Amino acid sequence: MLVIVYATVALVAALAATVRRGEFRALSDENRWAGVAVVLVTGWPMMWTFFLGPLIVGSPTSALFPTLWYLPSAGIAVLIMRNAFNTRGFRVDVPVAIIAAVSALAGAGLLLAGSTVSEIQRWVLAAVILAIAAFKRERVTLAALAWGCRMSLLLIASTIVAAVVGVPGAVGACRTDKCGSAGQALTSPFAGNGNVLGLTVALLLPFALVHRRWPAAAALVLSVVALGELAGSRTALLGVAIVVAMTIALRLSNARRTVASLGLGLSLALSLAPVLLSYGDEAFSFRGTLWNEAKLLIGRTIVLGQGPAAWERIGTTSVFDSNYSPHNAWLDMTLSVGVAGVALIVAAVALKAFLLTGEERSTLIVFICGLLGISTLESLLTPYFLGILPCTPVLLLLMGPGRLLTPRRFTSRRAVLRRRRRPLDIDAPVPATTTRGAP
Repeated sequence: MLVIVYATVALVAALAATVRRGEFRALSDENRWAGVAVVLVTGWPMMWTFFLGPLIVGSPTSALFPTLWYLPSAGIAVLIMRNAFNTRGFRVDVPVAIIAAVSALAGAGLLLAGSTVSEIQRWVLAAVILAIAAFKRERVTLAALAWGCRMSLLLIASTIVAAVVGVPGAVGACRTDKCGSAGQALTSPFAGNGNVLGLTVALLLPFALVHRRWPAAAALVLSVVALGELAGSRTALLGVAIVVAMTIALRLSNARRTVASLGLGLSLALSLAPVLLSYGDEAFSFRGTLWNEAKLLIGRTIVLGQGPAAWERIGTTSVFDSNYSPHNAWLDMTLSVGVAGVALIVAAVALKAFLLTGEERSTLIVFICGLLGISTLESLLTPYFLGILPCTPVLLLLMGPGRLLTPRRFTSRRAVLRRRRRPLDIDAPVPATTTRGAP
């Protein structure tokens, strides 16, 4: 069966490109925490969605769903916050602080709309997961993020092999709009189809390719494409194509700024097409219906939006099932938090890119280009609410330094005494000539 072949190819390719001795040991303690956090926020939910969940929980109506899916992410976020608060002079990532303002706006929208307990829980959980990227004792490096993404890809590939072999009903007949060359596709009672799998590995790819030569990079791409084919996700493969094209162009070109600018411009134009152009209701597997309805709703409260749960409250009508989003990031964000919230999110992402330098910045731009391409037909960036992929804002914002130092008077006395007994380098004064982007 081709499904087993594809799953095996994905696992073998991931193993060949991922296993390197000494990479984890070379990271600092803080960056090890960051790498593990990436695995927990990206790989763990996929393992539960396609393998452990169907075997142990069985149904999405269980009280354990989605707690077990995101409890490890929330747990490590709390640990990261605890470590930061016990450190004198810990850093708060300013771009994440800007996103926190959007989260507050979304929370106000939920309260004004008379939100349910479940909606409040999703808002709180999204805020806790975002804290993974908010508090830093030192700079989170590209190497840490790359290690986490590769380990997550390996975990996901292993999970899919186990699911295909050991979970009854893990593979089913294709939908007409979600079918790859394997002739069958992965499914899950918790996801309905394999789309979430394809989107996750597509987001992991830009960082997974870092510090990998051409043969290993080709193996990583092969693994991700095989998983995308099993997922039957055309949108994910669009993102993969953009990431691969951008990575090759940046590696081969001497005009890296031009390549990056061109890639960002084209990806942005593609993602904005459903917003700026008119489409019939049947366009792009009936996404046109969703886009047109979203535009009508946005016109009523364009400045501050209607809250992150506004779209889901539409429910099922005689025309369409609203599902989780209008399937375009710009329409989804504008409907949820208005143009004010969208402006803050764009400012936060632009500031994050500005604070990075060299390979960190170029890798983030590749990620943004892939995300923009996917955002044309899906909505993944919802840092203010638990959406289809809560890992998206973490991957986008985790890397780099925090720029706001907490005043020493806010540091716990216990932390100060501990630091006096065993001083760390982070307490050393930052030279006035420190270059932009250094911690």
